[in-house]
Formats: sequence, C-alpha cells, structure tokens
Amino acid sequence: MDDFAIFLAVFRGQGFRAAAKTLGLAPSTISERITALEVSLGVPLFIRTTRSVTPTEAGRMLAERMAPLLSEMRSVMNDVASSQREVRGLLRLNVTGAVMVDILPPLLEQFLDRHPLLRVEIMVDDRLVDATAEGCDAGIRYGEHLARDNVAVPVGPRRQRLALAAAPDYLASRGLPVHPTALAEHHCIRLKYSSGALIP
Repeated sequence: MDDFAIFLAVFRGQGFRAAAKTLGLAPSTISERITALEVSLGVPLFIRTTRSVTPTEAGRMLAERMAPLLSEMRSVMNDVASSQREVRGLLRLNVTGAVMVDILPPLLEQFLDRHPLLRVEIMVDDRLVDATAEGCDAGIRYGEHLARDNVAVPVGPRRQRLALAAAPDYLASRGLPVHPTALAEHHCIRLKYSSGALIP
C-alpha cells in the first residue's frame, strides 16, 4: 500500500522531488521504491529523463485504477480505527425471560444512551445454551454453571430481593420462620434454573 501511495504521489506531482516534498521522504527513497515496484510488477511505470518523469501507458493505467482503490482502503482503515473510539455495530444477546423482564431494560437503556451507534438484538431463551454457538455475542444468566472457556462478569444490581409467600393456614400449622435458615425445615415450592439446578 505504501509503495502504491508513493507511486500515486509521483504520478500526481509529475516527479520524484514533488512526491518527496509531499510525503516527507528523500527523493532517493522515492526513486528506490518506484524501482522496486516496477521490478515487482515487471513493467516500467515512468520514463525518466534529467528534466522530467513521465508515466508510461502502464503507469497511467495503474494510476487510474489504483487511485480509487487506495482512497477506499484509507477510508476503510479510518473507519476501523474510529470504531475503537466509538462502539458501533450489532450486539446480539442471548438472555432468559426473567433477565429480559427483571434486569435488562434499565441496563439496556443506559447502555444505548452511551453508545447511540450500537444496535442490540435480543434472543430470549430459557435453556442454558452456548450463546456463541447460537450466533450471539454474549449471554446473560442467573449464576448458572458456565462452560470452562466462558468468561463471566457480573451485571445488574449487586443485590436482588425475592419475596417469599405462604398461606396463612400453613403458617398457623407450621409456625413463622424467623430466619432464612429455618426455611430448610419447611415445605417450599422451589424454582430451578433452565439447566435443572435448584435456585438456592
């Protein structure tokens, strides 16, 4: 790419000195790079005299076709470089229904406010699946077992509260638990993760 950029600078400046001034290189360096490019292509690109540097027919054809390609390559490289400064593109998330309802909405709103160029696609699935195998970039689950090569980071509020409920008749016959550890002695309807593991 650098050699073609040097070639175009010589073509546009109609000489090695003008190209050297534009690019901030020594004229001898420009000459060496053009010679190397000509050797690698197997065709002369310029006719050199003591007074002028004139493109050959092959040089003119190369300049016509390379100029837009080089411009597009620079544009692509600038876009890629700027993508590191701005989060953009499509983020695919695999989440459970509970996460979709309880945790995700406020997080997503804040995240998209900070990164307006990002689009988010959400796949709701209560099964414990390999998010990447399902075509997603990440998954959000409630503390379930993860594959060894997955990286887990906490999201959402540090503490989440659950309400436990009991019928008055049950409490009258079994007594009111005064500490969470007492729940182990009671009849409870417990929930399971989609993987089958009981929620503590």
